[in-house]
Amino acid sequence: MYKSYDYSADVCVVGGGMAGCSAAVTSARLGLKTILVEKGCTLGGLATNGFVPQIAGGVEGFCHEFVKRLDGEGYVRRLGNEDGPYYVLPTFDPEMAKLTLEEMVLEAGAKVLYNTTFVVAEKTGGTIENAVFVFEGEPVIVRARIYVDATGTGDLAYSCGVPYDMGSPEYNRYNMSTSQGIRFAGADLVKYGAAQAAYAKQSKVPLVYALEEEAIKAGRISRHIANCGNGFICIPLPGTAMDNAEFVTFSFHSYGCVNDDPENVTAQIAQQHADMKAFVSFLKEEVPGFENVRITGLGSLPGFREGRRFECGYRLTDEDFVSGRKFADGIARYPEIAATHHPTDHDAFFIRQVPVSKIEGSAIKVSGLKEGTAYELGKKFLAEKDPRDWCDLPYRSMVPMGTDNLLNAGRCLSAEFHASSALRVIGPATETGMAAAIAAKMCLDEELKPREIDGALVKAKMKELGVDLSKQAPGYKTL
Repeated sequence: MYKSYDYSADVCVVGGGMAGCSAAVTSARLGLKTILVEKGCTLGGLATNGFVPQIAGGVEGFCHEFVKRLDGEGYVRRLGNEDGPYYVLPTFDPEMAKLTLEEMVLEAGAKVLYNTTFVVAEKTGGTIENAVFVFEGEPVIVRARIYVDATGTGDLAYSCGVPYDMGSPEYNRYNMSTSQGIRFAGADLVKYGAAQAAYAKQSKVPLVYALEEEAIKAGRISRHIANCGNGFICIPLPGTAMDNAEFVTFSFHSYGCVNDDPENVTAQIAQQHADMKAFVSFLKEEVPGFENVRITGLGSLPGFREGRRFECGYRLTDEDFVSGRKFADGIARYPEIAATHHPTDHDAFFIRQVPVSKIEGSAIKVSGLKEGTAYELGKKFLAEKDPRDWCDLPYRSMVPMGTDNLLNAGRCLSAEFHASSALRVIGPATETGMAAAIAAKMCLDEELKPREIDGALVKAKMKELGVDLSKQAPGYKTL
């Protein structure tokens, strides 16, 4: 028998990643009837389901509460295992994080709908009247006064017709390289560390990269997974012995990515899966410490780092990003170095030096530009972001053009290509979720549209809730 489901709420959050969970918890705590709709059956997005359980950015506000709660239960590994009330690049157990996020959302009083996939937004003029989802083939209608797009891919904003940019203008409009996460067990990282330390006395190239090079020449593997400068990412999980470790990695990169093309995305995923199978055999047979390693989980989401970047009230520029610009309506921050994953070059891996048209703020001038695509696009200098400074994400970059009751959170804010690095990591993503909820509360209390809200007031409320953008994130290490 044909059925349909109909829900109403003050706020509908679409997407249960870290930004979406932060938005839902904050919204419910502010007294708003809140519904969180997630297409999967667990929360956390790429952080949990994609095996990227390490928090970059400041750990403050909702993010700090989440990490502290997990830490109290023994499911957090601190960088260097330092003590103290602050966290720098903490790693958490992804499975327990799923359960903790669900507890936090439900305890706050929000409703969650799992296994419910967004289909389309139905608008009248500039207003979303309802969002249509599907559950097991049945339509689900959610009517809300404010919607928050926390899908990461901007599905709701795209359905509303909000203009967007995508990919790199310098690299043929390709997206940042993608990498699906994977979980391993049975690694003796003590043995591997000793072998790497011994090899480092004779070579600057990581041991695993050198061993890959030999295996490629012999035809045993087809390409490098490790990077010639950094080796391969190996993040031990909490509660695991280093001589018999569980760890995650997201080193299986694809290049030439077009993240709005289903065939291209499928090819990325299939290639990464093939690389995973070949690499685990290579580790077991040729790399000291990995003789007993085994795969225990594959990420269940594509490892997108960048995609649709929507036209909003302000677009965060690459110059803003690299110069550490602050805004009166700053509601989140990015305190890390530049971390653009190269769209086409495996050996380059990260792009740390950002092409800019002028040097401002704390940007570190590297050199002048006189030729190349970036120069032709008006960029005159290469600059690095000073890791002792941070850039703000302004409230205006969350407010999409042309839709009166929509806010974006997380990765689909408005930013230029390199600046979008600031959107995708957990710390600032959770802060944008908090800000979306605060703005929604102001909109409903004062009968205003999101673009009519004074972002400085959102910033002030963020400070009350533990995100003080007037000073560096508490305990954050500087160089």
